[in-house]
Parts: sequence; C-alpha cells; structure tokens
Amino acid sequence: MSSSLAWQLHGCYKVGSIKYANFPLDAAAYGCEDDNISLDHRDPSHPVRNIVKRMFDMRQQYPVLNDGYYLQQLSNQTHDVYLPGSEGTPTETGIWSVLRSAWPGVQNLTSTGEVDESVWLLYSNEDRTVNYEFNCSDNASFLSPFAGGTTVKNLFPPYEEYTLEQGPSTLDGDGHPTLNGCVSLFSMPAWGFKALVPKEQFVKPRPTLTSFSPGHDYRLQWTHDDGGDVHLAFGYSTQMDCNSISKSIQVTSKVTGAQAANLNLDSVKCSTTNSTVRWVGEPATAFIYEVDLLNVHHGIHQITIGNVTSTDGDATNTVDSVLIRVGDFQNPMVFPSNANYSDSLLFTGVNGYAAFSLRFLSKAVYSRSRDITMHFYTFVTNSGQLLGVCTCHTTPRVPSSGVIHSTLELPIAIGPRTPAVTTPWLPKSGPVPRHSHGKANM
Repeated sequence: MSSSLAWQLHGCYKVGSIKYANFPLDAAAYGCEDDNISLDHRDPSHPVRNIVKRMFDMRQQYPVLNDGYYLQQLSNQTHDVYLPGSEGTPTETGIWSVLRSAWPGVQNLTSTGEVDESVWLLYSNEDRTVNYEFNCSDNASFLSPFAGGTTVKNLFPPYEEYTLEQGPSTLDGDGHPTLNGCVSLFSMPAWGFKALVPKEQFVKPRPTLTSFSPGHDYRLQWTHDDGGDVHLAFGYSTQMDCNSISKSIQVTSKVTGAQAANLNLDSVKCSTTNSTVRWVGEPATAFIYEVDLLNVHHGIHQITIGNVTSTDGDATNTVDSVLIRVGDFQNPMVFPSNANYSDSLLFTGVNGYAAFSLRFLSKAVYSRSRDITMHFYTFVTNSGQLLGVCTCHTTPRVPSSGVIHSTLELPIAIGPRTPAVTTPWLPKSGPVPRHSHGKANM
C-alpha cells in the first residue's frame, strides 16, 4: 500500500547523452519534482491502458490480428528527413498503407474468432497532424485492400468511417477481382495509427472505464479525522446501466478501528457527456456515474466496480479498482515525501529500551531494519493504535539455501506516544540473532 518513491526519486536524469544529438529530455529531467510519478501506476482508467486493452479485444474479435501471417505494403507517401547527428543517414518519414491477412491458400482463421476478414493498417511517424491529398487515378495513389465503393470503419476511437473511391489497379494480396479502393483526402494526427475493416464487419467494442475523479491514488490532506465526505465520479466510454454500477460498486477501507467508509446510493447521478481526448486511439468519456463516499477517515480507501453492463447489455468483463488516501502531512502512507523523517518515531521507554510511536493510522503490515542491508523485522498491527506483542520475522538478503531459520518473540510498543506504553522492542538477553525467521502473530 505504500507509494513507490523510487520511481520519483530517480526521475531527474542529469547525465546527458553524447550518442544522441539534441537528446530531448523534457519531463525526464524534472520527474523527481513531480509527485504524480510516485502514485500507484495501476490506474484502470488510464488512456494507455485503454488503448492496449482495446488492442487485446481486437485480437480476439479479428483473429487475423493475432494469427495472420500475411503482411503486404500497399502504398506509402514518405520523404527523407536528415536528423541532427545522423551523419547523412536519412529517416523515412510519412504515412504507410499495409494489409494484414491470413496467408492465402495456407491459413483458414474462420473458426478462431468472430470475423474472418483482412484488416487495413495505416500508421504515420510524422510529429504533427498532416492532411494528405492523393490522386486516385495515379499509380502512386493511397491504396486500400478493399474494393472501391466500400465503406470502411476504424477499429480505434473515434471509430470514424471512410467511403473508398475507385483505385487505378488490382492487387493480388487479398484476391479482390475489382479495382482496389483509394482515398483522395486523408488526415492523420501526429504519430497516428488506424486499423480499418468494412463497416459490416465492425464489431462493437466493450465499454470501458475512461476516467475517475478525484483521480486514482489521489491524496486528500485532512488535518482532523472526523469522517468527511468525498464526491466520486466514474467515466465510461458508452452509456451504462446505472443500476448495474450501483449494485456492483464496493468500498474497502484500511483505517483505524472499524470506521469504514460507505457509499450514499441515494446521491447517485448518471449523465451523458462529450469529452476531448489527448492520445491517439484513446476512448472518449460518454457517460458519468457520480456518487458520494461518506464517513471517510484517515487511511486508504479502495473503491471497486465489478463486471457492469451498458444500456445495450454489453459487459465490461473487468473488475476495476481505484484508490484514495486520506491523512495529514505527517502520515507516511499518504504523503511519503513529506513524512519521510520523524524526530518522534523512537523514544526511550521504561528500563531504557526504545519504543515505536507511529503516526500512520490504518490496518497494515510494517517492517523495520536495524542493519539496513541484511535483515528486516516485520510486525503486524490491527490498527495504528493497537498495542501488543508479535513474533517478528527477519528476511536476510542472502540466498535462501543454507540459511538457518529460527523464531524470536520480540515485545514492541505500537501506537501514540504515551508514557504508559513503554514495552521494549529488544530482548534483555542480547541482540537479535543474525539469521532468524518467523511470522507475525497478533
């Protein structure tokens, strides 16, 4: 549950490069200053995840994208660019038209998926949006594997359609007896890509989670732990069944005691919307589900939405979970960069032994190390304020083979710093054995 600060701490690249001319570091030079880098990376609504997820769905719906052996370049419009430091070596830049299909006479993919159809792949490596113009009567036109007059549809959002004109020639690759289609006007965004099939072969994509507010692994800074409210909003790529989401949504809270957050289903609001996108192939948000989260205390709260359906009955076929963290700036589970140093973590208790004073409030498993490199001692708490004795467990950073394992019970104090809590964490008989192993018991 703790943040991965290493992603952020190593995020400011300062070495430079002599191999790559004008190496564009941009954000890579300032990543250590961006707290978003250390957030949990498993955001189910992230655009890149949705693009990759759509690709996996396409491989199931169109088996040629998974198993088709045949790849043929149909046409291209490119030019050479000489980049700084290339020493005269050109970089071909522009747009390509490619056919992906089963190997004619060898492969039969009819039984392996829903659609036995070739796919027209378009992609560009231009760093800007380019509006292309082609002469469909010229042999240098931009050819499609499908016949002229066919309406084709993009398998990636925004699922736009094109009606093909008659091209100047017939290609052998897909066995079409008529002239191959052509497009005379075409716009491609920077580093764009498309996958097109005849409109009648288009398979509707599954609905997917496209946004979450206030944001996955969002940190809320609350000084007082008095159980506040948080407004949640979930975006989807198509109109969803409100009742399906309300029946599926659940909350799991890791907080002090039994003060779990709960959803106010009377506050549910569903609406349609039109949103813009930043990424090529990213699904836009078309539907928003809003609900209030009540009784939110300091700790970590996970909101999970199961396999829900759209108004058309299409299921997401996923279980999506998002996180929010609530606490003050001294809580290392919420703000690890601010709470990475404490002058009150250890204090002297009765008999001169050291005792822990933990500032984080949540049910969790924690570990500490005396020698940093060799052993870690793990202890479990039922809540941040629970006191007790555990059987602590060490994990030597050496190969497991040949390590002698033993168990040692260590009394410790866990909770707020009070004079009454002074149970020592080290045994009176001496130091912890160098090789010991056990499991925490509370």
